[in-house]
Amino acid sequence: MAKFVHFIRQKPSLSSPTFNHTRVSQIVVLSAGTGYAKVPEVIISLPDLVTSVLSLKTLPQLTVYGAAGSTNQIQWANALGITTAWEPLTNVVLTSNSCVFSDTISPPSSKGFYRAVVQGGTCPTPPVGFVWLPAGQFTMGTPLGLPGALDPEQPQTHVILTRGFYLCSHEVTQGEYQGLMGRNPSYAKGDLNRPVEMVTWYDATNYCATLTAQEQAAGRLPMGYVYQLPTEAQWEYAARAGTSTLYSFGNYSFSKLRDYAWYGDDSGLKTHPVGTKLPNSWGLYDMYGNVWEWCSDWQGPYSGGTVIDPTGPDTGSQRRNRGGGYDFPGDFCRSANRGNGGPGDTFDYVGFRVALVPVP
Repeated sequence: MAKFVHFIRQKPSLSSPTFNHTRVSQIVVLSAGTGYAKVPEVIISLPDLVTSVLSLKTLPQLTVYGAAGSTNQIQWANALGITTAWEPLTNVVLTSNSCVFSDTISPPSSKGFYRAVVQGGTCPTPPVGFVWLPAGQFTMGTPLGLPGALDPEQPQTHVILTRGFYLCSHEVTQGEYQGLMGRNPSYAKGDLNRPVEMVTWYDATNYCATLTAQEQAAGRLPMGYVYQLPTEAQWEYAARAGTSTLYSFGNYSFSKLRDYAWYGDDSGLKTHPVGTKLPNSWGLYDMYGNVWEWCSDWQGPYSGGTVIDPTGPDTGSQRRNRGGGYDFPGDFCRSANRGNGGPGDTFDYVGFRVALVPVP
């Protein structure tokens, strides 16, 4: 069962600049939350030495143990009680089975009690055709000066995704769209296994909302999850599949790109049934080529530095799309390449894929 340890900082004596120990003040057992098959087995514990003296100031630390990829939210309060209102401080994503968290964020002595609350435990059963992508981090964009890099791909930005999510292994097909929405707006008809296109951004988001309502009504949707378009960050994280190269299979190699993508050099300038090229190492098909894919974000520049769960600008006139298309050069299929279009516009080379995400 998940244990969440609250601990209090103690100041070192000014007359004795030695190390002090932080004591455990309370252990509280919390439930796993919604959407999980069982209580996550994550334990928060303290090392032998949890504070140190730096210029006679304390630095609280705790060690978080759990599954690699799980997310833990560090919370704080200045008093304990039945009505304690815990405030989030930051999120910690485990890159291994344990990590040490030090509060270098807060001013010295400004926080009294801390706790870590696991945000993700055992995953729900994945829907058919979806791939689970755990929480993680990556570098978004392309280094300045790299051949083929475009201005919208800079500055490179370190992205932390604190929640795992599901992503459909393929682009939404004409058959899937027609079956749910009752029409097929595509230009290239004739094979319902081809990706749907000629859909606006609004059409894509309406599809996601309709799918959510249908699956909720049928009792097939994990509690606390909804279908949405992926954010740009989620899309690039999925396309890179843990890599930092231009493509998930490496750098420039258009002969190899043919194995993964329907694009301008091998598509015959038409779309093709989804899933007929190789998937990336995470099991996702057509992340490159076939059709561009709408994302949820408004068009906007990267911030640089480190960002957590970015969702793009609050407003704009263009929505982002990603991945390149059947009638575009291979450069446009790079993991970092960014496209855009008006949310009410249609294109015979733009479709979408669906993500299943936990509601914050």
